[in-house]
Amino acid sequence: MHNFQEPEQPDLRSGRGGWEEATNRQQRKIVKTYDQWGVAVRRDLNAAIKAGKTEAELQAIIDRHIPALERSMLDVIDEGTKRAAAVSAGDKVTNPKVIARIQKGLQQNRELVQGALIPAMKERLGRKIAGTMGKQAIKGAFDGLKGMPAQYAGGYWTMIFEVQRDLGFDRERERGTEGLPPEQIRWVLDKSAEHCVSDGGYYGCVTLAGVYPSWGALKTVPAGQTSCRGNCRCHLEVYRDGTWQRGVY
Repeated sequence: MHNFQEPEQPDLRSGRGGWEEATNRQQRKIVKTYDQWGVAVRRDLNAAIKAGKTEAELQAIIDRHIPALERSMLDVIDEGTKRAAAVSAGDKVTNPKVIARIQKGLQQNRELVQGALIPAMKERLGRKIAGTMGKQAIKGAFDGLKGMPAQYAGGYWTMIFEVQRDLGFDRERERGTEGLPPEQIRWVLDKSAEHCVSDGGYYGCVTLAGVYPSWGALKTVPAGQTSCRGNCRCHLEVYRDGTWQRGVY
């Protein structure tokens, strides 16, 4: 389950390359979807408060709007999953392993959105709205939760490297049939980020950083089983033709 945070402004990855920029765009789309949903909910809440409605009635308004949030979140996150796979795989996006990875990602989206994100947002919105009066206070309550959906851009980041790993396994097998060793893989820390440590069964990025002899030696991928989860800014590189490279598949 995601370790939700509630920053005043969603934290974007530094734009060092196409993958970072694409992930940032996905994060902005997710936050925009949440913001657009919130406009209608705040309007109804403000009218209800003005009419003297009870906290239970305010919660009922939130409950009524929640299914629309779930649908819109799944739409934008699923779209991002498919786009991330295409960004990572390039002309190999029709590879059976890539297609299977996309399908697995779509299923995980449903599990996380329906089982974690939406229930958590419903509960926290209700708690924040309880006793709140005035338009600015309500807007502040909604703005304070932007970090929850924003974190799901991490799924875009994960998909990029899951696909890279799947295609990397294929390349290793091909090299093996030719009598060639696997290519080395490097886990690179983002110098501008504060990195996580191992916690609760999840790996810490600091301990994962370094060079691995093959894709199979990797314990996870960035934003995968790391304790920072969707906030991860690390990336992977492959040693090929005498240099460390990204996006080689």
